[in-house]
Amino acid sequence: MHTIIERFRALRVEPDKHVTWAVGDAVMNKYVTEYGRQPPKELRPKTNTGGSHCFAVYPSTWAPIIDRIIRAHSAEMQRQGELF
Repeated sequence: MHTIIERFRALRVEPDKHVTWAVGDAVMNKYVTEYGRQPPKELRPKTNTGGSHCFAVYPSTWAPIIDRIIRAHSAEMQRQGELF
């Protein structure tokens, strides 16, 4: 099982909260479209602070799907940054 943050780190992409939220929404929506329900959640340690949080977890087979969505959103954020 993978979280969105784990896939960001596997790709060596620095997880920025704006991108991670957008990627999380996109992946969750794709999952709901495919399975008709939200992905399962697990209580895991928070990413950058103490405590814990429920994170959506996706099957290992979803790693390539998540990676594609991360790359697409990361590229879009870079293009938008060039506009300012």
